[in-house]
Amino acid sequence: MPCDTSIRAELFQLLPKVGHTLSLGKAALDHLLWLIARTPPADWEPGARAVVFMEVKKVAEERGVTPRQINTYERHIAEAFGLVQAKSCNGRRYGQRDSETGKIIHAFGFELTGLKDALPDLRQAKAELDAMKAMRAQRARQLVIERARVRRLVDAVAALHDAPQSTRDTAAAIAAPICERVTDRQLADVQELERLIVAAWRAASELEALLLAGKTCGSDVETSDPSEENFRHLQTRTDSLSPLTGCGSPDGTATTRKPAVARRETRHAGLSRGRHAARPEPHVADAEYTGPAYMPPEATGAYMVRPGTAIAAASERFRAHLPVVDRAATVADIVDAAREFRDELDVGIWAWREACEIIGPYPAALCLMIADRAASERGVTSPGGYFRSMVRRASGGKLHVDRSIYGLLRAPAPDKIAPDREGFSYVARKEALLRLASCYAHRLE
Repeated sequence: MPCDTSIRAELFQLLPKVGHTLSLGKAALDHLLWLIARTPPADWEPGARAVVFMEVKKVAEERGVTPRQINTYERHIAEAFGLVQAKSCNGRRYGQRDSETGKIIHAFGFELTGLKDALPDLRQAKAELDAMKAMRAQRARQLVIERARVRRLVDAVAALHDAPQSTRDTAAAIAAPICERVTDRQLADVQELERLIVAAWRAASELEALLLAGKTCGSDVETSDPSEENFRHLQTRTDSLSPLTGCGSPDGTATTRKPAVARRETRHAGLSRGRHAARPEPHVADAEYTGPAYMPPEATGAYMVRPGTAIAAASERFRAHLPVVDRAATVADIVDAAREFRDELDVGIWAWREACEIIGPYPAALCLMIADRAASERGVTSPGGYFRSMVRRASGGKLHVDRSIYGLLRAPAPDKIAPDREGFSYVARKEALLRLASCYAHRLE
């Protein structure tokens, strides 16, 4: 809390910001600030009185208004703050100050001493205004994300080759109210921003249904990666496609459902049962998704990560897939390296395509980079599941790849990671388990 000698300076800071909440007009507020400026700092010390005893006629001349307007301003100020005025018998204003201390001995005029008691209320009003401003900024950012999501879904529906024109027209009609210009009055109202966010979210849900309906024509839900079995709960029916992937087989033809046993992939002898070896799928390039992402770049924080920063946070085996060129690496180089490195990290093609659809290729490459570091340094045994969990967090606005990347830049080296209770680091324990599994597999042979 500021000391009493700074009350005058604090009033100059608070009143212009919270004066409009006290039902004071701009002219009355300007007059109040002028009155405070006419008082010396000694009037605001403990036990002192702050009184302006200049004649109303003289005040009106200095302010350039009429005496009647001055009386009106001061009446509004007194009502807003509950200031008690001391008037002389003849209504004239005068006062006397101590020649040594400069404090008022006696005075009749416009009393401002009551503003000291109103200071806590002014601070509370300022804190409430700051909280409302922060909430309004947060809602505005959320609205920008939802509107960008709607625009990308409209582009995705328009990019469908087999969708009829009526579907594209319906998507445009759904997005038309959301894409309208947001006025300044709407941006200033938190409730109006929340209403627009809910409307944009509903429009995005309808557009996702249209996109799913356009993708599920003549396809089946069969996937070639066993790691995708965890996404079965996202399907509305067992004979339809996944709402997120929207694809059947890599060659684009409908496939026949196989029994659950037939979908299991064979494991390498050197891998434990908890690690799946992703089978190389044919025609991988045909299954790559090149359309727009559902989530805008602002929703994941990927736009804040430069390619050079991403490469600095990558592991050595990820950098081995980068092209050797005499220029700075680009976003396309990182995406191509992640596409080649995906198979080595046991991330299925459909998990990669799903990530590209939801958050985009570059954020998906950053997630793959983070999953690689988590597997090599923190003992994560399923980097594919770690990668998919990051993608799932994006839909709830909980994915911040920029924080993860900058956190990796500040992380200690793998050989400096603290050991567990038994004296082994996570990396050493993981390597020991892999060696034990390999020896056990050779013994069975």
